Amino acid sequence: DPKNSAREEVLLYPLIDRTQTLNRNLKIKVLDAIPEFDYDFSKSLNQICLERAQEIMDIANTQNKKIQILWSGGIDSTAVIIAFVTLFSEEVIKNKLEVLYTEASIQEYPQFKDSICPSYVNFTLLDNFVVPLIFQRSNDLIVTGELGDQIFGSDILKWCMGPAKFPDGTVNELFNKIDEPWEEVVLKLLVNSRAIPEGSEHAWLYWIYQQVQKAPIPIQ
Repeated sequence: DPKNSAREEVLLYPLIDRTQTLNRNLKIKVLDAIPEFDYDFSKSLNQICLERAQEIMDIANTQNKKIQILWSGGIDSTAVIIAFVTLFSEEVIKNKLEVLYTEASIQEYPQFKDSICPSYVNFTLLDNFVVPLIFQRSNDLIVTGELGDQIFGSDILKWCMGPAKFPDGTVNELFNKIDEPWEEVVLKLLVNSRAIPEGSEHAWLYWIYQQVQKAPIPIQ
């Protein structure tokens, strides 16, 4: 499965805790620290997306590069495309932007490419998304929504709102449990996704609690 392959390739790289709370026995210096929590923050998601699109375009212009967006068909990468076509002219989009996609992208959002997105946007079909390989092979500025599912909870929703049973007859243990304590839901998801080995649940909870306790907003 191309999507799973891409995720496995991404996870070959050590994940860095930008809060410098968790110890993985690696000597790490964080160059891009998380900003201090701003309790007065009031920007809308629309503002954030447009500002970030402008920042990315400025970087591309400074480095004399084009922009390649990896479009999965999901809401994260679709929002990226919408931000660019909202902010920039047809000429700029034609000259600076290319959208890379797979057949799975069309299955995720069938109407977007041909019925919603402006026809002047350049789309290029790929066989699969193996993200690190795309980074290695391209000289352009790569923009991706990769790991958005993990950050914003889409992975959990797919399990909790998914079928009670899978096609092979296996029971979905997370079905309809979106309101259960995070320790139970997230932990089960990680085990089912093979992100942590079965039997290491208590050790993982002890490890992650250090970061949970430092969160500026209580995690329940």
